[in-house]
Parts: sequence; structure tokens; C-alpha cells
Amino acid sequence: MTRSTSGRDHPRQERSLRRRTALLRSALALIAEDGPGAVTHRRVAARAGLPAATTSYYFAAVQDLIDEALTLHVEERVAELSDLADTVVRSGLAADSMIEVMAVALADRAPDAAIAQFQLYIEAGRRPNLQEPIARALAAFERLTTELLRSFGAREPEERAVAIVALVDGFLVHRVARPRGHDIETASLTHAIRDLVIPYVMPKDEHQRWIAHLGERISTPPHTPDVTSAG
Repeated sequence: MTRSTSGRDHPRQERSLRRRTALLRSALALIAEDGPGAVTHRRVAARAGLPAATTSYYFAAVQDLIDEALTLHVEERVAELSDLADTVVRSGLAADSMIEVMAVALADRAPDAAIAQFQLYIEAGRRPNLQEPIARALAAFERLTTELLRSFGAREPEERAVAIVALVDGFLVHRVARPRGHDIETASLTHAIRDLVIPYVMPKDEHQRWIAHLGERISTPPHTPDVTSAG
């Protein structure tokens, strides 16, 4: 009679999963600090507080470790954005308050997480197999933005969501390179998103009038210096 070992194997499997996840998080930390080239079996194991041979036990090649670490980052980002979408859209807040809540959540991202995200973008330019998980992360963010725009009554919400996501990524790049403080970043991002949304929630005919106005040659009076007489 063969005795089942599933009960004994379960704690062992949980420990193995914890170790594997710790290695992936250590690899992400190294990627954020020094780029993918910093990832080696030895450095990742040391960062995770595990024996040096542990990394090669789970990952035969360093590139496999990098790919899975970046995929984990994307999966967690997708889950984070999905939760944010559900929370904001169901909040019942006014449109402007929803924009501010979203801006605060985006400004609260840890710098190392933002750096890892952009390392992922760059690496995907070299490795097309990473483009699919990036597409999933961007699609999650675009879904959040589309739902917000639709709740505002905006026209063409899917198309406008793509522009807002690109805007937010641009702000995030600048925040990594030039930190200005949480309050300043939040206010600046809130204003930028608001300004991008307003044309698509205003009446369409008014929007078209502004587009036509921008197409006109704008004439300005010549500069006349302010001459004051000295007594």
C-alpha cells in the first residue's frame, strides 16, 4: 500500500515558491538599481539571502531569470491598475476628484518600481518576446483610463485613453530623473490630465470652434514700449 505524501509535500512546495519569488524580487531590485546587466546568479542569491547555488537551481540561464522577473512586475502592475480602476470608477466622486485620486495613486509609485518599468520598456525594444507582457500592462492602464473617460461622458474614450497613458508615462520618466516632491508631482499631473480631458467632455461644436481658431493666423499688435516720463 502506497502512502500519500501530498500532506508532506505541501509545505515544501510553499517554501520553494517563496524562495523562487524572493529571487525574482531580488532580480527586479537589481534591474531597477543597475539595469539588466547587473543580474547574475550570485548577486541575486545574495540579495535574497539565499545560498549562491539557489538561483541556478530555479533558473538555468540568467536571461530566464530576467524575463520572469520582468513578467512578475508586469503581472503585479496589471493587478494594481485593475484594482485602481474598480475603486475609482465605483467611488461616485465628481470627475475632477476622480482625476486627482488617479494622479495621487500614480505619484505614490516607488521610484524603484518606476525604474524597473522603464527598464522593461527598453529591454522589450531589444527582446520582442517581452512586448506581450508590456502590452498587457498598458492595456490594463488604458482600461482604467477608458472607464474614467466614459464615466465623464467623454467622446472617443478608447482613443483618448492611449494619449493619457503616454502622458502619465512621460511624467513618470521625469519624476525618476528629476524628483520635485509628492505634492508638486500630484498637482502637475492632475492639471495635465484635466487639460487633456476637457476638450473631449465639452460640446463637440465648441471643440470644433477651438480647433478652427487654432488654425487661424493669429495677429498680434506690435510691441509698444511703456514710456514714462521722469519728473
